[in-house]
Amino acid sequence: MIPICGIDSHPKKGGIMFDPTKEVPSLELCKELKELGFPQNTGGWYWDLWPSPPRLVYLKDWEKFIPLMRKPKEKWLIKAPTLREVLEWLPIEIEYKGETLYLEFDRPDETQFLVSYCYAYERICPITIGDDEIINAPTKMLILLAKDGYISFKRKEG
Repeated sequence: MIPICGIDSHPKKGGIMFDPTKEVPSLELCKELKELGFPQNTGGWYWDLWPSPPRLVYLKDWEKFIPLMRKPKEKWLIKAPTLREVLEWLPIEIEYKGETLYLEFDRPDETQFLVSYCYAYERICPITIGDDEIINAPTKMLILLAKDGYISFKRKEG
């Protein structure tokens, strides 16, 4: 189990019931988002890489947070966006080979979450990504869209 802010999150052991590791993408996906330019200074959940092992910490205000170590916080904190934050970046529609595709979510069974871009007039989805964790599927789609140039992580208005 990954430590969360120094608290054991197992409810039967008297820990907290809220487990942020189920609410944010995996560390590996967060690292990819960071490399692609996903905003890191918005506050919220962060993967803290120091000390080892990595753990999730919550920073209410990124700008006011002053670390005790001399290393810049950008070097050892990686933004871990919530599902809401990820969904705010996913476009409702994209242009694909001259056609408009629309965002869809599906859960075909109890083990898989799917995020797709599909044609409006038929149930064909040329871009589909799945994962067994609800947060990882849209995060993987966001990474794919950023890599393929469909989106850019420049500051969103509003």
